[in-house]
Amino acid sequence: GPTELSKIAQVLKDKKGMTDLVGSEAISCIWKETWEKAKLPFNSNRDNGGRNAYEYKFKPAQMETMIEKLQLIINKYSSGNWENHPLAIDLVASFNMYLDEVSTELEQMSVAPTRAPTVEYHQSLVTWYSSLGRGNRYDKAKIQQMYGYWPMVEHLYKETED
Repeated sequence: GPTELSKIAQVLKDKKGMTDLVGSEAISCIWKETWEKAKLPFNSNRDNGGRNAYEYKFKPAQMETMIEKLQLIINKYSSGNWENHPLAIDLVASFNMYLDEVSTELEQMSVAPTRAPTVEYHQSLVTWYSSLGRGNRYDKAKIQQMYGYWPMVEHLYKETED
């Protein structure tokens, strides 16, 4: 809310390039006009019929980058001159909560890696090819004559050689 926005403005006000911040008395008004009077929660009507906010998804690599950046910010504002600063303490608490949310979301995105193919898998492919009912289409002698293709499938025929 406006209290958190005031804390952020307080931290930023003396930083290089931050000369045009609004006065502290205007922050509550800005918050109210921007969030409390929005027609829909989360300002989800901003795209005029575009995708809903929940449809936007980050990729795992993006989530990992967010975690790295959050950790850098947390480390910065929880040490040195910032260690006992009340605004920094609040920011670190907020960033830690966000870090937990992002980490949880990344964990839910994780998919088990695909197992390495086994001999049985290769044999099942050969059996499947043979079962397609298209004559002797996958005969080893025919496939060996296909320039450029044979090197890609040669390993499938090695297990069945007599």
